[in-house]
Amino acid sequence: RHGSVRSRRPNNQSWQGPSCLAALYQLLIAPFEDCLPTTCSKTSGPLPHGKGCSGRRELLLVLEGDLYLVPFPVLKPPPAPDATSEYLSERFSLLVVPSLTSLRANQKSRSSNSGKNNEQGNMTALVVGNPRLPSTVTEQWGWSDIPHAEQEAAMVAEMLQAKALVGSQASKESVLRQIGEAECVHLATHVSWKLSAIV
Repeated sequence: RHGSVRSRRPNNQSWQGPSCLAALYQLLIAPFEDCLPTTCSKTSGPLPHGKGCSGRRELLLVLEGDLYLVPFPVLKPPPAPDATSEYLSERFSLLVVPSLTSLRANQKSRSSNSGKNNEQGNMTALVVGNPRLPSTVTEQWGWSDIPHAEQEAAMVAEMLQAKALVGSQASKESVLRQIGEAECVHLATHVSWKLSAIV
């Protein structure tokens, strides 16, 4: 319609998301950009900015106060003319820890409990990653396979001394059977806000 917001929007510009996300990136991430890892575990040379790779780099976030309200996964730098900017979650596997002290304590605990399974520990955990969905569901909602979720589940399961349920193992019956006794639950899956569901 003439005079509407739609008619005045430039057609040759792709939507870059809210400008506040780029502003938060410039404030919180950009000052440390040079300190961030620029190579993947499966490559030997530096990557051009905006180029992904098959390896996953980890970025630890130690947050406090209002920083917990910041949507770090969807932060990305302003678009550059010579590169395609990526969301922070596309560049890194983001891990949030309460403090570096707790991280060191967890590493020491994992080292001292090496070889023990979770049944000998004090906590029962349920870890689910990339469950196999029926074709009727994936075709209707457009949900694709998420192999990185399996890697995430394997990493979390190792930390919690648990066995991850991934792929066809992560059936509804298996999850419901274990979730009632689990003290800690980690789900690396699709989330539908429209359906208010985890799938």
